[in-house]
Amino acid sequence: MTLHDLLDNGCINLRREEENMTETDLMHEIEIALSERGCYVERINVGKVQTKDGRWFSTGAPKGRPDLSGFIPTTGRMFFIEVKVKPNKPTEEQLRFIHMAKSSGALACVAYSVDDALKMVNDAIFDGMGLVVMDPAAERLPDDSELWLKLLTYASDCRELFEALFTVRDCGARLEKDTKFGLRIVPCERADVYQESLKMFKKYAKPLTDELFYLAKVGG
Repeated sequence: MTLHDLLDNGCINLRREEENMTETDLMHEIEIALSERGCYVERINVGKVQTKDGRWFSTGAPKGRPDLSGFIPTTGRMFFIEVKVKPNKPTEEQLRFIHMAKSSGALACVAYSVDDALKMVNDAIFDGMGLVVMDPAAERLPDDSELWLKLLTYASDCRELFEALFTVRDCGARLEKDTKFGLRIVPCERADVYQESLKMFKKYAKPLTDELFYLAKVGG
């Protein structure tokens, strides 16, 4: 028995690759992902307006302010995210703001992908609160949510396994009954996320498959 047999299932629908996105597209994806993670997040619009007499004035936040800001649930810790797509790089003013935010105890980063933003938030939740056991897809995929909560609780004493399970679930992985293994993990939409997490699943293949078999017996 291999974990690949357990996890490999049919169709994996690829999302649009982030490197093909515009910065506006990526910003929207990050907003959605952080909101689903439970964060409050808002977009900062900056621009210039010309008056009737021809004068220009700046609107919105000061120069260098990152595109997105918000705070993490429960702790209320602030975060700032400057969204970029390669090969674009942050300006000197943007880097200065990020440095100032970090020095003041806030979270701040330049995000070239949704994963960059989520990693910053997830790491802060782990480090600041200890392990928070929750099903990140409970509202989107309620049918197997109770089983996922039990599986994540089981893995909560092993951070790397917990993070791998949490990540694929957050991207839409599901648990389905299997005649041979009891339960199997149906891969998430993101093939890249699935393949990366699969490395950790293989590392913990025996205890993970045993737990899935046990969960199939006790039910949700």
